[in-house]
Amino acid sequence: MAWCCYRAAAAVVLLSAMVLAGHGCCSAGKAGAPSGVPLENTYWRLAELQGKEVLAPDGRKEAHLTLLPGEKKVQGFGGCNGFFGSYELEGDRLSFGPVGSTRMACPDTGDMEIAFFQVLESATTFEIGGRILDLMGPEGSLARFQAGSPRAE
Repeated sequence: MAWCCYRAAAAVVLLSAMVLAGHGCCSAGKAGAPSGVPLENTYWRLAELQGKEVLAPDGRKEAHLTLLPGEKKVQGFGGCNGFFGSYELEGDRLSFGPVGSTRMACPDTGDMEIAFFQVLESATTFEIGGRILDLMGPEGSLARFQAGSPRAE
């Protein structure tokens, strides 16, 4: 075989290896990673807050959030009130600006909602594994979310 054919074959092998390595190089925590659900434009239902399971009361809307990449806005529902804010995303670093919300009074979910908003403002990184989103701060896991669709009211 001529020298040029060996070089061409080597280039094909190298390119193939690079493509295959690229499919497995990114951890599930990175935005847009192939092994997980995308962070942005996904409905994330709050499943756990500061180590405690979160369940929506019967007939009530569940706590959730969605990150909207066009304007870097977050919106969702805290268990009692709708909320909104901004976020910054760089690699696996995720931070939220101050959260604004409506002002409904809900004695049965108020404490959970306040803790949810505080967790958002404390988050510094995230990881996605399958359909699970973990928000983390300097001390570890703050909240866990599950990807899904809004539940019927």
